[in-house]
Amino acid sequence: ELKSIKNFQIDCIGSGDKKYENELIKLSRECGVESKINFWGSMKNFEKISALADIGILSSNEEGFSNSILEYMSLKLPVVVTNVGGNSEIVKHGFNGYLVEKGNHLKFAEYLKKLILDKNLRKKFGKKGYETVKQKFESSRNFKSYEYFYNKILKNRIN
Repeated sequence: ELKSIKNFQIDCIGSGDKKYENELIKLSRECGVESKINFWGSMKNFEKISALADIGILSSNEEGFSNSILEYMSLKLPVVVTNVGGNSEIVKHGFNGYLVEKGNHLKFAEYLKKLILDKNLRKKFGKKGYETVKQKFESSRNFKSYEYFYNKILKNRIN
């Protein structure tokens, strides 16, 4: 149970359904963790806030391909994310973070607690996540893939 951990803070960044946000605020009060959670809404200086973080969290019920996860990993943050959309393409459970099935709040809290309490595990996952981003998503590598793809298309059109 996260409530038993004294030294943590959660910063929720982003905006969406105001009704849902109000439900989260109410739930944080009911669970006795209201003082540990900040709701910031949309922010322009996401990188500055994230650079101060120890763990990246994405608990979406729906997702395409999350740039947030890539941003967390590029900052060497371990992640706990829901297994929706393209998240499993980036996060390998137990290797560079934790993937949790949508709606499994107890598992999500369990993995979050593991990372909060284990600095070495945070560093290990953070390093592996950084390596994942460098290997799979580095701009120059992606550019070369696109260049090859477009050249192939152009050659097929000409022939």
